[in-house]
Amino acid sequence: MRLMQFWWQVQWRTLQRDSQARLTAGVLLALSLGMGLWSATSLSAQVAQWGQAGTELLTGRLWLLCLLAWVSVASVGLLGTVKKAFGDEETLLLHTLPLPPAARFRALYAWLLGDHLCNLLLIATLSIGVGLGRIALPWLFLFLAGSALVALLVLLGLFLVVGALLPRGWRGVAWVLVGVLGLVGGASGLWGAGLLPSTWPAPEVAGAALLLTVGLLVGPLGSLLGRQYETAFQVAQGWDRRQRVHTLPGLDRLIVYLSRHRTPDSALLVKELLQRSRSRFHLPRLAVLPLYLLLFGWLYPLAAARGLPDSGIVVAYTVALVMLGGIIDSNPSPIGSEGNRLTLLLVAPLSLTDILRMKLTSFLWSLLALGVLVGLLLGLWVGLPLLVLAQSLVAIALMLLGLAALFAWGSAWDEDLDLSVTGEAQMFIQEEVPVTVVRIALIQLGFSLLGLMLAVVWQLPLLLALPALALVDGIVLALAWHVARAKLQWLVRAG
Repeated sequence: MRLMQFWWQVQWRTLQRDSQARLTAGVLLALSLGMGLWSATSLSAQVAQWGQAGTELLTGRLWLLCLLAWVSVASVGLLGTVKKAFGDEETLLLHTLPLPPAARFRALYAWLLGDHLCNLLLIATLSIGVGLGRIALPWLFLFLAGSALVALLVLLGLFLVVGALLPRGWRGVAWVLVGVLGLVGGASGLWGAGLLPSTWPAPEVAGAALLLTVGLLVGPLGSLLGRQYETAFQVAQGWDRRQRVHTLPGLDRLIVYLSRHRTPDSALLVKELLQRSRSRFHLPRLAVLPLYLLLFGWLYPLAAARGLPDSGIVVAYTVALVMLGGIIDSNPSPIGSEGNRLTLLLVAPLSLTDILRMKLTSFLWSLLALGVLVGLLLGLWVGLPLLVLAQSLVAIALMLLGLAALFAWGSAWDEDLDLSVTGEAQMFIQEEVPVTVVRIALIQLGFSLLGLMLAVVWQLPLLLALPALALVDGIVLALAWHVARAKLQWLVRAG
């Protein structure tokens, strides 16, 4: 427990001494409060409808709401814990200190609840606490107790999979599948036989039981979980971390052409090409692109029935597709994903303006290529006139420029020059998965900016929407550039 207390003291002193950390925490707190209050308003109206249908329906829906919230806690917790538990420098240092296994496990658990899941828990707490009104207290107690247990089960499952099942190869994977199918089949059988209770338990009783389970796992059973964590950590340290090259065919000539110029812009563009093509998930992303295009054929009549213009539908679907597939799913943090590799650019004879410009252009090219291709295909599909199609493609390019600037330059606040990326698994998590608080905040801001731009496209004629989008881009570029430049200057001064 002393180690957990020391960790909290370190976090508090960091906020006291670091103005950048205070600013980041303030922005994230404001975003979390806004998201929580907005979701509380929606939940309040929904709860009123459930209450009119009867107490039994209200209780069942609130239990379902808690279950869905716990699934979100488990998903977000698992994404961040994989990196923190086995590849973080603080974790490596922690395992060199003469500490009991239970202390290391409790420190990881404290980080998971107090740092990684903090904003998600705050949003959910505000949503439940404000949205449920007079009946909020027992359900809030149930949610928090369940979230604490879910976080523990995520750690325990990760330790078992990494330490006991993965070393067995395909047999370990088979045991995982058998276990999951067994749990699902057993629960379905009990439900069909009527052996499960027909009514939901009271939230106070269920919350107390969950909290008691958490106390047992963290307290008396902490040493057992700590030893399991040590076993999994030792197995993870023995993984083969050599980087393997999987370059897509057809890029050789383009890379050779860019390499002849020997300019910093060409170098970063070649790096972006190689980084995307060597990812194991890049080919599957390209393979499902035709499925997304076919999905447009189902969504288009629904959107047209609501009175949206064809050009607005094409622009909205294209930009949303590129944002989800080209940014959030593949590279949500262009600068933050560099880690200590960004030092090579900072010590090069380049100004910070040049670095920011090159990162934006190297990040933007693939988004524009994909956006123009998808927009052209969808525009021809719905039969847009050539002039309207050209205006739609310009609108797509302007919207992608603003989103690219937000993510490329905003991700400077996700940069950690002390972070070394080694191994294919850690590289995938660092470069392609939104596991940090800053990345989650950028995704929230990205959806807000996308909504603003779509409102401009839908409410104004397309010819008038283009200068309005250019104005929005100018504001986003100016703000993001100043914020990113300030962060890079701070990194240079801090060394």
